Parts: sequence; C-alpha cells; structure tokens
Amino acid sequence: MESLIYTLLLLALAAFSFLLGLHIMLKNPYHRPGQAFFILMIIIAIRCLLTTYFLHSTEPEAALMRGKAVMAATVLFYGSTCYLASFLPYSRYRGGLARYSAHYWAGIAILATVSAIALDSVVDTPWGYMIEKAPSALVGYGTSLALATLASFIAVTARQGSKDASFRSNVLLLAAAPFLPFVAAAPFMAFGMPILLSPGLFAAALIYAHLVEKHKIMSIPSSSRAPRTRRAASGGSILMEGIDMRYAYRTFLNDVSAGYSGLIICRRYPDRVRKELSPLDVPMIWLSSQPGQDHVDPTSLNILLHTVTRFIERSAPAVILIEGVECLITQNSVGEVLRTLYSMRDSAIVTGSKLIILLDPEILHEKDLAMMEKEFTVQYATA
Repeated sequence: MESLIYTLLLLALAAFSFLLGLHIMLKNPYHRPGQAFFILMIIIAIRCLLTTYFLHSTEPEAALMRGKAVMAATVLFYGSTCYLASFLPYSRYRGGLARYSAHYWAGIAILATVSAIALDSVVDTPWGYMIEKAPSALVGYGTSLALATLASFIAVTARQGSKDASFRSNVLLLAAAPFLPFVAAAPFMAFGMPILLSPGLFAAALIYAHLVEKHKIMSIPSSSRAPRTRRAASGGSILMEGIDMRYAYRTFLNDVSAGYSGLIICRRYPDRVRKELSPLDVPMIWLSSQPGQDHVDPTSLNILLHTVTRFIERSAPAVILIEGVECLITQNSVGEVLRTLYSMRDSAIVTGSKLIILLDPEILHEKDLAMMEKEFTVQYATA
C-alpha cells in the first residue's frame, strides 16, 4: 500500500510539472526566464519518473544504478533552481548564469556525475527501494543543499534591490522553496525512514506555479508568434561612439519606422527630446534623481534594467536607445554599468530586438572601452 501511494504521488507530480512547464513554455518559447522555468519543471518530472523506476527495482544491482540516476537528477534540480533565480528582476546576479550557461551547466553536470558515482548503497523498504542514509549519499545531498542555499541567496539579493512590497514578500517564498524537499523529508527521517524528497518537491512545484502564474514574479509575457523578422531579426547591439546624437537617433527612427517598438533612455529632459522627434512619440525614461513617473535614479541600475527588460519582453521586437551612459558611469562603478548593459544586450538578442548605446569614448579608460567594443558592434556617430 505504501509503495502504491508513493508511486501515485510521484506520477501525479511528474504530470503536473510537465504540464506546467509546457504551459509556460508555450506562452512564450523565446523568453529565457520561461525557458529556465521549463527546464526546472522538466527536471522535476524526470526525477519523479526515475524515482518510480527506482522504487520498483527487482535486483539490488539494478536498484543501485537507478538510485545513482535519481541522485544525479536531484543535483540537476537544484542546479536549475539557481539558474531560474538568476533571472529574477532586481537581482545583482540577473542574467549572470545565462551569459555563461554552457559553463554553468557543464559544472552542474560534473557535480551530478560525481554525486551519482559516490553513491554506493540503497535499501529495500516497504515503499520500495530508497537511497540509504549513508555517508556516500552525503555527497549528493550536501551538493544539493549548497545549491539550494545559493538559489535562496540569489533570490534574497533580488528582494534587497526592490522596493515593491508584494515582490519582496513573494521573493521570500521563492527563496524558501528550494529548502522544502529537505524540510519535508525531516519527519520521515525522524521515524527512521529513508530520505523522501518527493513530497517536498511537490510543495516546491506548487509554490513556483503560484508565484509564476498568479503573481507573475518572473514577468513571463504571452506570445503567440515568433519575434518579427526585420532588419535586426537575430537581435543586435550597437555601440555608437561619438558625441553627435543625430546619427544614433536617425538609426533609432529608421527601426521604429520599420515596425520596432521604441524606447529611449535619456539624460536630457524628455520634453526636449520629444520636440526633436516630433511628430513621432515614443516612451522615454529620464535618468534623474528627481522623483516622478518614468524617472529612474541613475544609481538604481537594477530598476533601470528591470524597466528595460520588461519593455523588451512585452514589446519585442523593440529598439532601445540609451544616450545617458556617461551619467550612469559617474553615479556607479564602470563594472556595474557594463554588467547592466550586458544584461540588456542579452535580453535584446534573444527576442530579436536591438540595443543602441551612444557613448563618448573619451570618458572611459582604454581597457574598459576595449571590453565594450568586444561585446558590441561598433559604429561611429557621424552625421
């Protein structure tokens, strides 16, 4: 009976996770946070199916091999929680793992493999075969707990960067979710039973579903089509060097005329810019410490990044013109500004959008300028 109940729970969780991940993926298959959420849900589904297969093993040798696969899937699950958390708005690590996704997943795969190899014993119980509470299992569970702590830490940094009360409370719930499998396993361990993570996985999946679907914590927009293919169909990022703004605005206006949704980040007063663009009217963000609608303090890079990425996600394909980089650099460190621009670039690329950055090269040290020129397509702002 115990085996049947646990098997039904695992199959229900596998189906729920797969359908939820597929639902989010189909909403917008081009959106990287949505892709990260899909990966997380699919790994939960795979782990549940592997656990079911493991439970009903008939030979100890086969059970051990399947137990190793379950342990590897556990580490992969916790690796995916970190990856998903890195897409939270306001986090200082936003998009960091995505920029080095191949290296990150290679590292997680190595950890999963080592954890699986280290496991050397399983135990037959009334529930079926389980991973034994033995020192060899501590490698995988210890790695998983470390990754859960990292995912929670990333989520907490997002909370610190936001002033939105609803977002801050929801992020606390998200930060707690990775620990739920271990918390749920504690009562079973207290009665001398093996470590059962699946009930906690079910609770964690419900929390992720609640936060993503109801509270839109990952800002995953709906999209029934691929990004329109125009001049920058594959996405593009232009570093326009010079002090003459006319060429940058001409390029921007050409893209808007071609069907792109436009957004301008400016240091100059927006009404002045609107007069220059008349009769065209596009949304603008003013880099100013003065409070007001569509104003962003130059020191609030996380808020600026969140504003830009939300615009791209909702309006892709979009073209973003940034003319106030010098202001950002005077108010923040060069490294912080560059990381923010790189995150904007990543959001633009994956949605077929374009980022145009107007920069006076004289304000940067040669090394910093070389770094930017390596990451962006360089053009010269000459009329």
